[in-house]
This record gives sequence, C-alpha cells and structure tokens, in this order.
Amino acid sequence: GGIVNAATSASAPVAPGSLVSIYGTTLGSGIFNAPSVPLTNTLGGTTVTVNGATVPLVYVSPGQINFQLPYETSPGTSSATVTAACGTSPQVSFQVARTAPYLLLAADGSALVINPDGSFNSASNAAPKGSIVIAYLTGIGPLDNPVATGAAAPNDPLSQPTSTKKATIGSFDTSIKFLGLAPGFVGLAQANLEIPNLSPGKYPIVITVGGVDSNAGTMWVK
Repeated sequence: GGIVNAATSASAPVAPGSLVSIYGTTLGSGIFNAPSVPLTNTLGGTTVTVNGATVPLVYVSPGQINFQLPYETSPGTSSATVTAACGTSPQVSFQVARTAPYLLLAADGSALVINPDGSFNSASNAAPKGSIVIAYLTGIGPLDNPVATGAAAPNDPLSQPTSTKKATIGSFDTSIKFLGLAPGFVGLAQANLEIPNLSPGKYPIVITVGGVDSNAGTMWVK
C-alpha cells in the first residue's frame, strides 16, 4: 500500500513531473492503459486528485495506479485521493522533493540500460568500455525547457534539469553526454553515459541530480 515512486516502488519522496504509483484495493474496475498522449485525467472511470486537482493517468488496475505528478506540485507534503466506481478513498499524504531521481530497475536489480547497438544490456550482452549507453530514470525535477504535465517530451527543444548533475559507473565519475527527458515519453528521463575505462564485469550506476543520489542499478561492461 501507499504512494511511491513508479521506478522502484520505494517509499521515499517523489519529484514534480515524475512517475508515481499508488497501491491499494478496488482502485479500478479493470486494467486500463493510457491510449495516447497527452494523458487524460480519467481511465476506466477512475480519477486521482493531488492537492485537490486531478492528475494525468498512465495505468489503472484494481490494485495499482500509475500517474504523473504535476510539475506545478510544490516540495513538501502533498495529499492524494482516488475516486473509483465504489467511491472516494481516504486522503493519503506523501512527500515531494525538488529532485528525487530513481533508476528504472529489473527484478534482479539491473538498471534498464540500452547498449550502443540498441540492445538491452545484460550479463550475456555487455557494453564495451568507452562506449555510450542510455540509462532510464524518473524524478529529475525542474527543467530548462518546461513541458506541460501529461504531455510527451519533444525532440526539439530538449528538456534538461536545471539542477546540478553527475553520474558514476562502478564509483568512477563518468561523462554525461545528455541527461534530460526522453523524447516521446511522459515523465521519463534518460542519461547518455560514457563508460569509463573499466575491466570487464558488473558495475553499479548512480545518477545524482540536485545533490540527491539515485538508487544503484547494475550494468555489465566487457
């Protein structure tokens, strides 16, 4: 139960513009996915309000809802309710921070990393050192080119965080070629990272935005 970030489902602060999950019971009458962008504020008759305003929905099911937290949400304590066919839920509070980066992870703790050839990084499909890979995350906070809540990020202009940023692979600083919203997606960010001169093996990735470290997700280098 609860309101958590959609990348890891960890109970911790979330950032404006990020993807957020609600867990509970009888949250929806079935399984519904957003049919298009910009996202709508109703799916299958279910709505979510944050601080009294309805928010764009990505996914609704009886046990889980994924939504985008509006960029206009101020840091601090926010509250949410769900309204479905059976009525309106009690109000639940959650914490919002200026930045709250979370890497998208697989069940085994590996980060969602795309190799230079467009394939998924794995133990059997490692990326060469010195190459540039893409890691996906959410929660990068305020943007230099703001995007409307519920809208897909554009290709031009690209939107990057206004906060400071850094990244490490295997605890070694790595060059960030790009860090910002992933074009064509809602609430999803990507980090294009150059792999340092590492020996073959498995290494953790950590991305820091606005002085806040992300969770660590692993990737493979050959």
